[in-house]
Amino acid sequence: MYLTSLMIGENKMKSSYKGEVKTVEEVLKSEQFKYANDLLAYRVKHQLTQHKTAQLLQMSDKKYGQMESAYQKIPVEDYKKTLNRFKELII
Repeated sequence: MYLTSLMIGENKMKSSYKGEVKTVEEVLKSEQFKYANDLLAYRVKHQLTQHKTAQLLQMSDKKYGQMESAYQKIPVEDYKKTLNRFKELII
């Protein structure tokens, strides 16, 4: 996964992805996190690897990995479209 966690100062947990720093609480409360979990759950349910899923969705492995990691710079609308497309392709 691309998301990493860091301990910063007064035991505050923060997550970081390529310079983007948010508290873990902010990430967990984000809409991206909800869709990231849905993508992961759907992929695992259908026994697919990240690579196979990325191929199926016609996106790079990197982009799909970022989505499963709740990358905050990806618009929520992209998560919604990706999840809907995934569900259409795998019924």
